[in-house]
Amino acid sequence: MLPFWPRRCSALAIDMKHRVREATQLAHATLVKRLDKIIALYLKQLAGACFI
Repeated sequence: MLPFWPRRCSALAIDMKHRVREATQLAHATLVKRLDKIIALYLKQLAGACFI
């Protein structure tokens, strides 16, 4: 799942519905907490979604 998450997260982070954006952020936070240092490989791809 991790290789596909940056694209999915970026797309869902700009969805029109507030609930979808909120659920995306909660899922992302859970993923980052669990994967800790492994997520570093994907930070460059995830940066766009974080700054929207």
